[in-house]
Amino acid sequence: MPLANGDTVEVGRVERYQPHSYVPLRGTPAAAAWMEYQRLQARHQANVQRRHEQLLGPAETVSYSSGYGETVYRRPSDERLATWLIEREQLHTAWRRQLAAHLQRRRQEQPREYLGPYLALRELIIDPGQYAFLLEISQQLRRQQPEARVSRELLRRLRAVQQTVPGKQAPNFSLPDTNGRDLRLADFRGRYVLLSFWDPADPYNASQWAGLRGLHQHFASRGLRFVHVSVGEFGSSAYRAALPGHHAAMLAGQRSPVAGAYGLGTFPLPHTVLIGPDGRILARGLQGWVLGQKIAEYIPLD
Repeated sequence: MPLANGDTVEVGRVERYQPHSYVPLRGTPAAAAWMEYQRLQARHQANVQRRHEQLLGPAETVSYSSGYGETVYRRPSDERLATWLIEREQLHTAWRRQLAAHLQRRRQEQPREYLGPYLALRELIIDPGQYAFLLEISQQLRRQQPEARVSRELLRRLRAVQQTVPGKQAPNFSLPDTNGRDLRLADFRGRYVLLSFWDPADPYNASQWAGLRGLHQHFASRGLRFVHVSVGEFGSSAYRAALPGHHAAMLAGQRSPVAGAYGLGTFPLPHTVLIGPDGRILARGLQGWVLGQKIAEYIPLD
């Protein structure tokens, strides 16, 4: 966490790593505020884990000869999984509201503190319900400390995220496709489009391919167009085969103007954007069952 000039912090030592543990800090009021954030976060993570196990059952860790392990959960029923996905988002929303209230109190007590902008970048920026608060603390710090790096970064990301809130026109782009031609988002006007951004080399991204293939099976024949964009070089042939639809690549990676327009430095990959026939954004950042339910609101399966 960036500290203001003159702040001092003593860092305690943790003898053994524990899940959801935090390193004790002592010193300035900023350190005390950081500790309060750590306590709130640990409580939230414990609540999420407890509810996850109640709905889906405990997890087993399977170890391999490489030394790495994979966490495997018993396959839940569709109904239980749907309940968990909805409750997880509700828990995350409640946590962000709690954190925003904590930061709001800190801004009133310590208006020149860096904690608010830093944690806003880390936790709050993807939540549309927090935009007014985010704008307030970033503008306040800019007035007080115009050269503060964290404040400039917060404002930059906030502008990018605001460009893609539901209801806004999806930023147009032209990117090379696998045939060397230009793929333009504007060419899909009049159709529903599921735009997805991927890191083809990331194992977590690969774990999400099956879910998108299922959506393709249900909705492609009903008019939904799938546009997959690799962040960096084109993915392998296996990646392209696993994701039916149109493929393009942002060869400049995160430096591409398209990455900035869609806030990809803030949203984790894979990142999805559902776009309506008029080019307006209907939803963003959804995955799995929740994404399917949102698509079905516009393209019924019956």
